[in-house]
Order: sequence, then structure tokens, then C-alpha cells
Amino acid sequence: DAASGRVTMVPPAQAEARVAAAEAARAYDGLRDAQALEQWLAEAADAGRGAALLGELVPRAAAGAMPVDDLARIRRAADRSLPASSREDMRRAEALAFARAVREGMRRSEDCAMSVDEARAAAGGAASVARLLSLSDGGAAAAARACLESALARAKSRAGKRADFAAAAAAGGADGPEGVELPAGAWKRFVEGNGLAEWLERTLDDASLGLRRKSERIRDRIMAAKLDASSPAGAAALAAAAGGGLVVGEDAALKASGPVDVLDRVKEVWAASWMPGPLGARERAGRGAGYDGRVLIEKIAPAEASGVAFSRDPGSGRRERIFVEAAARPLDLFLAGDAETASYALDRRTGRAAAPRSGAEPPALSDSQLARVARLARALDDWKDAGVEVAFSFSRGRLIAHHARALEPPRPALPLADPFAPRVEARLLEIRPVGR
Repeated sequence: DAASGRVTMVPPAQAEARVAAAEAARAYDGLRDAQALEQWLAEAADAGRGAALLGELVPRAAAGAMPVDDLARIRRAADRSLPASSREDMRRAEALAFARAVREGMRRSEDCAMSVDEARAAAGGAASVARLLSLSDGGAAAAARACLESALARAKSRAGKRADFAAAAAAGGADGPEGVELPAGAWKRFVEGNGLAEWLERTLDDASLGLRRKSERIRDRIMAAKLDASSPAGAAALAAAAGGGLVVGEDAALKASGPVDVLDRVKEVWAASWMPGPLGARERAGRGAGYDGRVLIEKIAPAEASGVAFSRDPGSGRRERIFVEAAARPLDLFLAGDAETASYALDRRTGRAAAPRSGAEPPALSDSQLARVARLARALDDWKDAGVEVAFSFSRGRLIAHHARALEPPRPALPLADPFAPRVEARLLEIRPVGR
């Protein structure tokens, strides 16, 4: 059981039936072919197969991931393939599986992190399976319907794709930071003042350069260019960072100690938006040069805890987990690497821990704070329609979202058939019982 971290050893015959049933159920997930499951049951008429298969399928139907008509069809096929004396074992297995599904459904409905479609499917699935099995759903269908109403309300308040970061963060239950934004057009004047406008267009149109090479050249030119302290942008940055602050752009947030380094930090956050990830996203959208260079100089507020959250696995891009790195320090100390951090892996739907926490003791964030961070990460993921990394902090009970950047899509691994790919050897680990 991956969710609980529990390993159960079962007799070999039962284990074989359960593994085979799990494989058959996964095949159904992809093909939606109930007839194939009927044939699979008919191949070997034994109670173990039928009980194991229903144990796999009942939770799927209860969650709305499988039509209840398909479940009924497979139950009839299982009944036909077995003698009457073996059907009692199947009834016990399906009742136990439904009880587990009801508990899981109640937990998900209480957390109510489901989407509209998930909540609607859960409400219908729990009620339909309860009728089919002549069992009580324990209130799971009613709880899912209540969650559906909440999900519909959330969907109405969700930030649209054209919303700005502040609106998207607010939809995720977070406040924006206090600060001063550089004057509108600051990036455009910086580009024109350093003679970069035509050069940028030529570089982006150069078919001989790959994305990473374009990114490297543009970032080098930005850092080598001059941001005049007497310009409107320079003057505003110097005034806003007189006592230190965070320089926050669309794709980065950096600490500025004060006027001595704030202009370099502004250029660095501009350059961060020309990294391969954000540049590639703009080019795919047909607006490679369409960058407005908005920068906010934030005041560093006292914070009990801060960190970053990844709405998807940064390595694989998978959505099942939200990853959080946090410390019981203000955001500037966290970003500077001056604090011991704690790492969390959270279930995307509920915001609850999906794996043991690692790192700093005591925990930097409470369970309720983690749930709020997970909600923020989901909202920004919906807004960007991509994985995001968001910097956040908790200040006097308020969750503050500082900035979010889209994660670069993971690079595909080489196929094993590639002659230049590393050689991989797979070995089976055989586990045998020792003694009695």
C-alpha cells in the first residue's frame, strides 16, 4: 500500500491472483473493455481470481472512474464462472473493498480538494455501487455532493488564463506582497537604450541556434548592458530598495541588500525570463519577444516560515504529488540558503503528507499550513496550465505568494534501444520466507 507505506505478505496462491487481477484492472483502465475481463475470468474459474478482481474494480466504480454497468457485467461473469459455494468469498471481498472505498471517499470529500468532475463522479459512483451491492454508502454520496457544490463555487472564482499573478494567487487563498513596481515600459526603455531591440529579433529568428544557445546569448547581453541609476527604472529601484528588499520578476525572486546591488538584481530577474523554460513557453505561444519585464521591489516582511512549492514533480512532470521545501525563516534568508530546510511530499488532492517529512526539526509548517500551500500550488498550476514553482511565506497567519514561474518541461529520456543510451540491467529480487 503505497499511500500508507505498509507491506502485507500474503500466501503465494492468493498473491498470484491479486497481482494478476491488478494487471487485468490496469488493462481495463486503458482499454475500457469489460468483455476482455469477462474472458479473463473464464480462463481460470477460481474464487481467488474473482475476489481479487472485484477488490480492484469496486473502488474504481465507487470513485466514478468506471461505469457501474461494467462492474455489474463483470460481477455476473464472475458468478457464472464459479460454483455457488465460492461466491460467498467474492461477496466478502467486494464488501470489504467497498468499505475501504467509502472511507477514502469520505476523506476526500471532507478535504474537498476534488475538481468539479471528480466530485460529480464520486457522488454518482458511491450511490450506484451501493445500490448494486445492496450495501450502505455510509453517507459518502451525500458528502461528495456537498463537495461538488464547493467545487462549483471554487470554479466560478478561479482565475482565468488572462488574469495577472495577484488574481491567480488570490484564487488560491494567498495575499500578494507589499512593494513598489518599476515604471511601466522600464524593460522596453532598457532594451532600446542599450541597442538590443533589433539584436533580440535577429537572435530569436536565427534558425541556426537552438533554444538553449539563444537563451545563453540573450542572458549574457542583458547582464552586460547598463541600467542607468538616473533612468526612471533605476531611480525607482534605488528608492524602493533603500533598506533592502526582494527583487521579484516573472520568473525569479532575488534578495537585494540595498542600493549597492539592486540594479544588478533587476537585470538578473530580467535575464531569468530568458532562460530556456520561459523563453520556450513564449516561443511555443508565438510570442518569443513578447516579454514586458514587470518587476516588483518587495519589502521584506517578518515571516514565521517561508519556502518554495512545486505543483508537479520537477523531474518527471507527474501531477500526483506537490513538493514543498520550507524553513522557519523569512523568505530572504531562505532564498540565500542560510537556513536548514524541511522537505515535504504532499498528495495533490488533499494537501496531506504522502511520504515522511525529511530535514529540519521541528517541522517548519503545520498540517493546515501545508494544505494552504497545496491549494495555492493547484490554483497557480491551473492558471499557468503547467507545473509551477511558487515562493511563499507565512506572516502573522497570512499566506503570501511572492512569485511563480513555470517549470521547464522534463527532457525525455533516451529509449533503451538507443545504442548511445546507458546500459541498464534489470534483476529480479526474490523474497523467500525464512523459518516458520
